[in-house]
Amino acid sequence: MSVTFAVIAAISFGVAAIIAFRNLEENARQRLQIVLETTLQARATELRNYSQDVDNDLRIVGTTSSVQQAVKDFSRAFSALGADPAAEARRAYIAENPHEEGSRDSLVKADDGSEYSELHAFYHSWFRSLVDARDYYDLFLVDLDGNIVYTVFKEDDFGTSLKAGPLKDTTLAGIYRKAVAAAPGSVVGSDFARYAPSKDIPAAFEGTPIYHHGRIAGALIVQLRLDPFDRIMQSSHALGDSFESYLVNSDRLMLSQSRFVENSILEQKVETPSVTGALSGATGFGIVDDYRGTPVLSAYRPFKWTGGVWGIVAELDVEEVERLGISLRRTLLIAAGIVTVSAGFLGWLLAARE
Repeated sequence: MSVTFAVIAAISFGVAAIIAFRNLEENARQRLQIVLETTLQARATELRNYSQDVDNDLRIVGTTSSVQQAVKDFSRAFSALGADPAAEARRAYIAENPHEEGSRDSLVKADDGSEYSELHAFYHSWFRSLVDARDYYDLFLVDLDGNIVYTVFKEDDFGTSLKAGPLKDTTLAGIYRKAVAAAPGSVVGSDFARYAPSKDIPAAFEGTPIYHHGRIAGALIVQLRLDPFDRIMQSSHALGDSFESYLVNSDRLMLSQSRFVENSILEQKVETPSVTGALSGATGFGIVDDYRGTPVLSAYRPFKWTGGVWGIVAELDVEEVERLGISLRRTLLIAAGIVTVSAGFLGWLLAARE
């Protein structure tokens, strides 16, 4: 009787261990899905907050009387620089700037005695502080003739015309055209693309029209860098060694740095069901092969902002999840073995007493 009890107990514990393992494995996968989806939601919220901050900056700053006056003042003073205003402005703030490229914003006032430089000294520090506070790459004032009459960092686009100059077909020129055609308080934007005057680094632009006494006078435009977006996507890898979250644009190119592929931004193509779903406006979860051809647990959702629609993806390698399952299985088997041996030993003791 006691031996029978021991055998039945051992079988029962073994079956219970198998059922427990399967339940724990399924629960573990469900928990990972929830964690990936929650992480993705947090990333989307941070991205939305930053994007809304940019939009609000432009709406607020673009409707202030000081900035409206600045566009008119810079336009007038730029035109008064001589027969070739662009050449004069670039000579004073680029060619003869005592600060090297990348630090040209340190020049507050050129020593040329011009009204333009007086205005530059008056406005420049305020605009530079706005750029620094929001981690913008640059800020532009463009007059109604399409002249870039002011920038913070004085790159090769400074002083050129967005209507007739070499940049007339760039993303910046497109945003200018949209801005001056928009209603007061509107914000228009572009997606990221390589921008030649900034050494071909990825750049996006957002702009707002500037009205002066009820009439369009030009545009205020900011150049965005990818760093703030990338920092949000890279903020934590605590979910596992293979975890990553990333952004993909409408051309299915990565907009944040991959953990596994160097120089992935605007280079790494991601053509997966997750990206297809996200760019079509869907939110979901599944097991797919990622851009490396590696099976992953993948959560995805769209992100809509002024510059367009992106896909946001968070993934964890299936192999890592399975390693977790193997460790769990080993622990359960050891526990089941201990319980089975204990039950057998108890049965033997009971049999010995009979």
